[in-house]
Parts: sequence; structure tokens; C-alpha cells
Amino acid sequence: MLGLLFLFLCWLTGRWLWEAGLGRAAQDAIAGTKVPEWVVREPVSWVAGMVTLGWTTYLVGYLCREAAHPLAIGNTASFALGFAVLYKSFRKFRRAPGALNLQPLRSPNLVPVLIAAIGGSIFGYLCFRTFFLDGSQLGAGVSVFSDFGPHVAVIRSFSVGHNFPTEYPHFPAGDARYHFLFQFFAGNLELLGLPLDWAFNLPSLIVFVSALLLLYALATVLTGRAVAGGLTVFLFCFRPGVAGYHFAFESGSFSEFVRRFLSNTQFIAVTKHEDWGLWNQNVYLNQRHLSLGLTVLLFALLSAFPLLVRSSCAAGAPPSSLPSRIKDAWLTRSAWFPRPVAQGGLCLLPVGLLLGASGFWNGATVIGALLMLGVMTLFARHRLELAGLATVAVVLAWLQNRLFLGAGALAVKPEWVFGFLADEPRSLYSVFTYAWRLLGLTPVLVLAGVVVWFWRCREPREDNLRRAWLAAALAPLVFAFVVKLTPDIAINHKYVMISVAALNVFVAWLLVRIADSGTIGKVVASACVPLVCLTGLVDFVTVLNKSRREHAILADLAHPAHVWIVANTSPKDRLLTDWYSYHTLLFTGRKIFYGWPYYAWSAGYDTGARERLVKAVYGGRDWRVTREILKSNHIAYVVIDDGNRRSDLYHLQEDFLRSHLAVVFEQGDTVILKVPNDS
Repeated sequence: MLGLLFLFLCWLTGRWLWEAGLGRAAQDAIAGTKVPEWVVREPVSWVAGMVTLGWTTYLVGYLCREAAHPLAIGNTASFALGFAVLYKSFRKFRRAPGALNLQPLRSPNLVPVLIAAIGGSIFGYLCFRTFFLDGSQLGAGVSVFSDFGPHVAVIRSFSVGHNFPTEYPHFPAGDARYHFLFQFFAGNLELLGLPLDWAFNLPSLIVFVSALLLLYALATVLTGRAVAGGLTVFLFCFRPGVAGYHFAFESGSFSEFVRRFLSNTQFIAVTKHEDWGLWNQNVYLNQRHLSLGLTVLLFALLSAFPLLVRSSCAAGAPPSSLPSRIKDAWLTRSAWFPRPVAQGGLCLLPVGLLLGASGFWNGATVIGALLMLGVMTLFARHRLELAGLATVAVVLAWLQNRLFLGAGALAVKPEWVFGFLADEPRSLYSVFTYAWRLLGLTPVLVLAGVVVWFWRCREPREDNLRRAWLAAALAPLVFAFVVKLTPDIAINHKYVMISVAALNVFVAWLLVRIADSGTIGKVVASACVPLVCLTGLVDFVTVLNKSRREHAILADLAHPAHVWIVANTSPKDRLLTDWYSYHTLLFTGRKIFYGWPYYAWSAGYDTGARERLVKAVYGGRDWRVTREILKSNHIAYVVIDDGNRRSDLYHLQEDFLRSHLAVVFEQGDTVILKVPNDS
């Protein structure tokens, strides 16, 4: 009950922030359009409230980290803030019963209602198919379990453990390089009484639906057509690519294609790592925090729209000369200086606060938003307002970096790397070939959509907004192909996905315009949709098939070793174990000295050095060396199970370890050895 109350207070706090000024710029952007205010207000309220109360709980807990239960104090502060907002809202509602606008569905526009209902139902179903608690069995779908190992470990490090100061549970090293606050939020909900699966799945569902609604709103504002907004959301959910065509051609006949389509359990691929499910719906199931970041990104972009509509260009006015246009765009006061406060001159600063505060909820989307806003600035008026938004966001991101990594350390290390995942040797030809295989018909349709858009729409006020959107949409795509931020460049796939989602607006516009041309146009447009989305449709069925509960990877939270560790060890203890990916001991709330190395390596940790330490302990026979490693790395317990006994890294010296460390637990194949405090 407390967990649900906390979520309600998050929404209410977000609504108060919206009314207090957070929503001013977005309200200006959708004014006079076909987008009902609730379509933007409700998603932003949810996300802003989650970020605000999530940060409040964390920061107060961090300041009280020496207390026995820091999150109890943090939650007390958050509930106090939430109830203060509730009191203010109640008083406002009594004075003006319509003030809270609690009936957002009065609008006759049913497209966003259907998006929320259908998208939410399908995604909610998949959430509980891919992550569920059945008695004591914690199940994760085979398409997500690898990433859920560290995600759930972070969740439990707060709900069961004591992760202050925060460390990455798979690689405790005194810092946290991974954006973990969404998992912290889920852990806090579990601490407040929600079952673990609900604590993770419910906020995941909220932020995914929020992202869909904001994408719809943004596309509808750009195109002026609600159906184009809905089609943009559909294209977002079902990716492009030529892998689906290969899948169809390999089937030989239509009946064989249908059979394979309905029974497929492996992600189709014609490019590197595509078989990981790197581009399809599985990404949003695997990385639940991505949807929150996308919601904030879309909100920031939408809030910038009023600065891109050139109010000085009256409809029907004759075009001005090139020197006049340059002067108007770059050499006037209105080109740079903020608007008066009464006209919204400061309304983007709260948006910058939200964007910056989301840095450790999902850092990639903050970078993507700053890239797109930076390009938009070239087309904007009152550019210093966008500069202020970006400055606030960057300062907050830097402060978080200092808090979680320390002075001088960076969560990302940019370097120039051309080609992304294109085939070697990388060249312009290999990059274009890769883009074709990955994106299929989308680039062609985007180009055609751009041509039709600017040819059919002569309104100067809107043309500038569309030019800005096209340039901004390409920025993350270009970035992904020339810059590497972490050791694993595959992580750049998020920037490509952001660009494709933005460029889909042009595809949707083109298909709507074709459908408007008559019966034949409707047939052509209807046929184009499955052709563009065939790969995504095959992927969707594959996700459904891979997410069957009977195929799930299970971790028994009632396993005797799990129960013993939770009951008999300190929440701050470190365990030395085998390389665990998804395992019950990861979910005890204790930190694993060296979990599955890919997770730590991709976050920028030195896994090679730690691997050598693990070998020296499990495979060594010099007690002085072993004792020094255990002591200097603050390892409290050494766990031995069949994974250690079968390891290819070392020959386990079990008798040697038993002779120097006390056996405190032994059952089945699992042995737990305690490291003496004076060792």
C-alpha cells in the first residue's frame, strides 16, 4: 500500500510542478494544435514526480547513510513533501473544483487514448511475461535475463542491502558508473511493500506509455495530423530493416512464411549484433529506464518548438532577400536574447532542471537531447533560452558525476571511431551498406517525405520548425557513427533509435499524404506500412515466443544460501563468488566482488585486473597473498559452488581455502566461507 501511495504522490508532485511552470513551454507548443493538453501533461507529471521524489529519497538517504535505515529517513522526507503537495492541491481544488482537471479524456480525439490503452496493455503484458515472481521463484525471460542480472542486483542492493555510498553491485569499486536511479526507484517501491515484480514492472509501464504519448504529441504538432502522430508511434514500435525481407524470402512459400513467422524464437539479423535484439521491442523490456529518458528527451524537444516558429514571417508575406534573412536570424536582439519573463523567457529553465536531473536515470537520452537541442539552436530565435536550458542540464549532470564517480572521473570517455557496427574495413560504402541493411526502406521514405513536406507546405512559420526537426533528428545518428563513449560501441544503438523515431515523423507524413490522394492512395499507403515494419513485426512475435514463462530463467529467492546470507550477513558485505549473470546470490542485496564481466567492462571498469585477483584467491596456494587480497578488497565471505569447481580460469583450491577460512554455511554444492575480521 505504501508503494502505491508513493506512486500517487509522485504523480501529484509532478502535476504541481507542471502547474508551477514546468509545463509552460509545452503548453505554448501545443496551443492551437490537435493535441489535448493531457497527452503531454500526464506523462510529464508522472516522470517529473518520479524524478523529484526519487531524488529526494535518495539524497536524504545518502546524507543519512550512517544511520541503520537511511531509506526510512529518505522516504519520510519524500512522503512529507508529497503530503505537502497533496494539502496544497486539496486547498486549491476546494477553491476551484476544476483546477486539477481530473477528466483528461473529454477531448474527442481518441487516437492518444487508443495509444495509451493498446500500447499499455501489450507492454504491461510483456513486462510481466519477462519479469515475474512466482512464489519464491524470480523469473526473467530468456531475451532479458542477461541485463536483468545487474538491474535486479541494483534494485535489491537498496531494498535489501545498504548501498550508500552507491557502488555497482557487480563490481564494487567505490563508485557507480551506471545510471542506476530507475532501479533505485524500483528498489524503494519494493522496500515500501510492493512485490519485486510489481515494483519494477509498474513504473516501467508508466514511463513507456508516457514516451508513446509524448511521441504522438510531438509528431502531431509537427504534421498537424493526429493520424500521422498515431502512425509515428506505430513505426516506433515496429522497426524497419531488411532482415524481415530475408526472413520472408528464405521461407520459400507464403504458408511456410506464416508458419515460421508464428513460431520463430530467434531474433532475425543481417547486421552485427542484430541477433541480440538490439533494435526491437526487446530493448524497452530489457532496459526499462530507457523509456523514462525518452519521455524527458521528447518533452525537452517539444518545449523548444515555440522558439522555432518564426513569428516575424507572416503567412502569405513575400520572401525577403538573403541578406535580410541572415540579419533577422543572426544579427538582431530577438535572435539571441531571451524573451521577457511575462512572455515565457524563463520557462525553459525548469525543463533544463528535469533534463539534467534525469542524467543518472538514463544518461544516453540526456546526451541525445543535448545533441538535438544544440542543432535546433541554429534555427531558433532567443537562442540564449536554449543555451540556458542546456547549461542547467549540463551542470546538474556534472554534479551527479561528481557525486557518484568523484572528482576528475567521467562516466563516458569520448573518442572518434568511424563506422559504428559497419563491416570492416570501414568506409563510406560499408557504412551506407550497413545503414541500408539496418534501416531498409526508411531512408528512402524519409527523403521522399521531406521533399513532399517542403513542397506541399509553403507556410514560412512552419517550414523553419520542420527544417530544424530534420537537422536535429539526424544529429544522434551522425553521432553514433563517429563517436564512441564507452568500451562497447554497440551501446550507441540508442542514438540510432532516437534518430529513427524522430525521422519516422517524415515517413508518417508521407504515408498520410499518399492516403489522402484517394482510394488508390489508401491502398498504397496501407501496403507500405507492413513493408516498412515487416522486420519489427517478425521481431514482435519473436519477443512473444521468447517470453513464454516456461522458458524463463529462474532464481530461487528461498534458496538456503540466499536465505542464510540475508539473515546472517551485513547489508554492506561483499561476497567473492563465481561469475554470476542471473543468480539468486545476486539478489541478496550484497555486492558481488566480480560478477559477469561484460557488465562491468561495458561500464568502463578494469575487469582484467580484478579477474587476476579472483584467480589468485580461488586458484592460489599462498595464504599471505590470499589474505592480503581479501583484506585490501574488503571481502567478507568467499562462496564456492559448482561454477567455481568447473571454472576454466583456475583450478579451484577448495581444501586450501577451507583450511584457512571458517565454513559458516554448507548445503548441497554451496559452501560459504567467512573471512576473519583480522585477516
